[in-house]
Amino acid sequence: MACSSSKAPSESPALPTFLLETMADGHLGFPLVLRRVCDLLGCHIPPRYVVFKSSTPFPGGDFRADVYLSPYPSGPKQPQVIHGRNMPTLYQTLQKAAWEALARLRHSEPVVSQSRAFRFFPARPQPGAELIQTSTDKEVDPAIISSVAYGAAMSTLCDSLLEELVTTRRTLIQVSLQLKESRNPASGPSLQAIPAEAATTVHQFTEAPGAVPEDVPAIPHPAEDGDVDTTLRLGRTPPSTQGPQAE
Repeated sequence: MACSSSKAPSESPALPTFLLETMADGHLGFPLVLRRVCDLLGCHIPPRYVVFKSSTPFPGGDFRADVYLSPYPSGPKQPQVIHGRNMPTLYQTLQKAAWEALARLRHSEPVVSQSRAFRFFPARPQPGAELIQTSTDKEVDPAIISSVAYGAAMSTLCDSLLEELVTTRRTLIQVSLQLKESRNPASGPSLQAIPAEAATTVHQFTEAPGAVPEDVPAIPHPAEDGDVDTTLRLGRTPPSTQGPQAE
């Protein structure tokens, strides 16, 4: 579609806003499994999820959760932050963030990889890396062999569906922006004025003093697939900016 050479001034992408911080109590699925893995590692505080909502549409979705893991004997002496991915709903973003944390811990922690309960979980060294499946060559129980194969197939299917979702949402966003510009060219930034990647910084909001030490350095999270960079810098929330809590 042809675009006019006269464009409205470019607007910076809006920062994602803090939505809530939760321990995902009552959530089944991956958050429950992650809590059990953290118990195995000796974490004194359950995983904490910091959720942001973007004010502009992104291909992956409008919600992102980052998981904070408290220190444990075999790990770093400061909390770890594992970043999830933008997802369409709050439920999905908590599940995806917990899944990413499980895959990372399965790869990095021998206690988890050697545990009979968790050793067959897929491992991933970093976001976007290919999943590493545990071999079942030495297993004799056909139920275990079949279950591991089934789980690996489901992981591959879910990843492909997620990529299709991202592609579809990206297309819809582009069409929506083009349609808006064609109807009212002066109404806002054009498709070309919106960068594919937004490099921004947001601040973490914590509610429980001492739950996450304040001297933890910022941990960068590069934007990808059009997602906003949710690099976190630890601090406390002023009383007027507290968000809702999810139980």
